[in-house]
Amino acid sequence: MSRCKTFSGLVLKTKIDSQAIRTDPEVLKFALNETPSTLIVQALNSGKADFYYKKVRDTIKQLDFYDAFENLTTAIKFRNDFETEIFKKYFIVSASRLASFKNLFTNSARKVAELNSENIDLQYEISVLSDNRDHLEAKLKEQTKTSNILIDFTKELEKTNEKCKIEKSLILSTTSNKNQLSLLLIRYNQ
Repeated sequence: MSRCKTFSGLVLKTKIDSQAIRTDPEVLKFALNETPSTLIVQALNSGKADFYYKKVRDTIKQLDFYDAFENLTTAIKFRNDFETEIFKKYFIVSASRLASFKNLFTNSARKVAELNSENIDLQYEISVLSDNRDHLEAKLKEQTKTSNILIDFTKELEKTNEKCKIEKSLILSTTSNKNQLSLLLIRYNQ
C-alpha cells in the first residue's frame, strides 16, 4: 500500500482493524507542519495577481491602455482588488493625472490656436509693411533720380554762372579799357 497514490480501484479482502495500521512519528510530525495545498494555491495566485497588477501600472505609465486592460482582466482572475483601499487610491491618482493631461492638452491646443491667429495677423502686418517698404523704396529711387537731375542741373548752372562772371569781367574789363582809351583820346585831343 505504500506505493498507492489513490484509493480508486483498491479492494480489500478482509477488514483492517486499527491495530494493523502503523505510522512513523516523523511522518506525523511532517504532516502537521505541511502547508495545506489551498494555502499554496492562494500564495501562488496572490503572486500572479501582484505581477499582473504591476504590469497594469507599467502599461498605464506607457499609455498603452489596451495592454493595461488585458493585464487588469488577467490580474482579476487571480485576485480581485477592486474594492481595496489601495486600488481605489491608485485609480483616483491615475484618473487625476489623465484629467490633468487632458486639461494641459486643451490649454495647449487653445494657446496654439491663439498663436496661429496671432501669427496670421503678424503675417498680414508684415505683408502690409513690405508693401509700404517697396512703395517707399520706389519713391526714394524716384527722389534720388530727381535729386541727381537737380544736382546735375545745379552744376550746369554753376558752370554757366562762372562763364557769365568771366564774360562780365571781360566785358567790364573791355568797357573799362574802352573808357580808359576814350579818356586818353580825349586828353590827347585836347
